[in-house]
Amino acid sequence: MGNLEIGKECLDGVITGIGLQGRNSIHYIHLDATGNRAGWTLMRNPGVFEIKCGDTVAPNDIGLDIECLNGDINLTATNGRIRLHALDIDILADGPDNKRGHIKIEANQDVKVKAQGSFDVKAETGYRLYTPHIGKIVANTKLNLVSNFINGLTCASATLPGKTDVLTTFEYLTDSSYS
Repeated sequence: MGNLEIGKECLDGVITGIGLQGRNSIHYIHLDATGNRAGWTLMRNPGVFEIKCGDTVAPNDIGLDIECLNGDINLTATNGRIRLHALDIDILADGPDNKRGHIKIEANQDVKVKAQGSFDVKAETGYRLYTPHIGKIVANTKLNLVSNFINGLTCASATLPGKTDVLTTFEYLTDSSYS
């Protein structure tokens, strides 16, 4: 049991062009027409929201296409996880004319990357690994390090600058160059 609503005014004064209202008050679909939500499609449901598609689509074709022409896309799981499961996952940030494209990953605790095969990092202009504490590189069989020049810094003094760096040990350990 539910209602078909046409031109109904919501509590905030927005008029819904067309709306479907389920028996539960938080189960609805509104195509809003006026106010601060003019042109919005608003959907809410108290249970699981499930979309299944692509039954007759070829494996290499697009089965679901979501495009936002302007603005950001937010996926929020306030009390849960966001999981991506697929045969392959591509994360691309390729702005127009290759002039913009940043990927940022942040965590309040750990970031863990695990690969059964190789883990390759390629940076055209350089890369940095930074920690104000202990850093480790472990290779159980062989570690190759190749460079034209290698600058090393080890400094037992907390007040004198290091051999190849103008920072003292204290300044180096507390000055995060990671942003």
